[in-house]
Amino acid sequence: MDKNKEIILAIGKIINGYGGEMLSPYSRIKALLMDLLPKYSKERRLILTALSCGVGNELYNNRGNDGQVSNKARNSSKRFLVEAYVSEEAAEMVIEWIVAAFSVRESLPKPKQYEAVYEPVQQDFELSYAETEKSNNEQLPINTANNKESDDILRMREMASRFLSSTSKSNIIHDRHGAKIKFDTTGSIVLQGDLQSDSYVFEDGVTSIGEKAFANASRLESVTFTNDIIFIGKEAFANCTSLTNVVLLRNMKKLGEGIFKGCSSLESIILPSNMESIPDAMLKKCSNLVNVNIPRVIQNIGNEAFRDCAALEEINLPDTLTPISIGDRAFMGCRSLRIMRIGQNVREIGRDAFLGCAPDFSIEVVNNMYVIKYCVLHNIKFNRK
Repeated sequence: MDKNKEIILAIGKIINGYGGEMLSPYSRIKALLMDLLPKYSKERRLILTALSCGVGNELYNNRGNDGQVSNKARNSSKRFLVEAYVSEEAAEMVIEWIVAAFSVRESLPKPKQYEAVYEPVQQDFELSYAETEKSNNEQLPINTANNKESDDILRMREMASRFLSSTSKSNIIHDRHGAKIKFDTTGSIVLQGDLQSDSYVFEDGVTSIGEKAFANASRLESVTFTNDIIFIGKEAFANCTSLTNVVLLRNMKKLGEGIFKGCSSLESIILPSNMESIPDAMLKKCSNLVNVNIPRVIQNIGNEAFRDCAALEEINLPDTLTPISIGDRAFMGCRSLRIMRIGQNVREIGRDAFLGCAPDFSIEVVNNMYVIKYCVLHNIKFNRK
């Protein structure tokens, strides 16, 4: 099957199983994408990034009676993705996949309680197959080769049921993670013992992650959050030295200090678009961090928030309506940081905020005398825009 057809059909199956209101990066959706598109890791990550930016809901909620998505919704979706460091070409591509999936989804048989989404796409499920006329109460066979399910499909159903189950607040064993998980007295999830897997997908029902819950899990390369999670405790993922990419979600209202401190392999992080404050030491010593989006509503960058992020080259602070403060040593030791763009609303910059940045470090400032005076006082190059 053509690659684009595989991807579109996979998205269509997920939408068909959960409905448009579920177009968000739930752990079960990532798990199903891994099942449906096992060959395309980059594409899976792109789709999840799009969903985490709200692109799925934006497109789904702006369809006309003819099923077409408005150009306004397409353009705003593209802007969300570009702000999340997705190239324009890739943004346009994933938007087309999602839009096409809406129409494909309508031609698929209505599943019984998520039943129709588990079969891997690579099993030659053709789009035309789903167009066979069936009554609402009659289901197409899940296996296109024959009506008898294979052992592989049965195992996949069993695995998928684990992804869809809610977590009870008691000590449980996750076989696929190879680690014991329990809930502390506050109801926060914590890890006991060593994590044997290189990835962790949180299940629905988990609302908070405890202090140092996954700290020092050196094998952990990826983690997928759900929209149920509101709180992440202090240093929850500190020193996870293999963690490479992170996407935080809009519902995460309370974030502790140093959550990703010392994650030396972390290259990219997407912060929630409604995030108002970056906690102290949140990304301290993330020495390979290259990409980070600063949300438009940010008001405060905490002390040592980006200290010793040696690979970070450029920061753009949005010109928001509320004052922005930059904490003490916030960018200290960012030796590759060459330029920072600061708008007119920054009113406070802490001690040694830019000490040890690149030798040619400069600030591009827009109509802000406070920042200009700060640059003159601390002998920092600046350019007026």
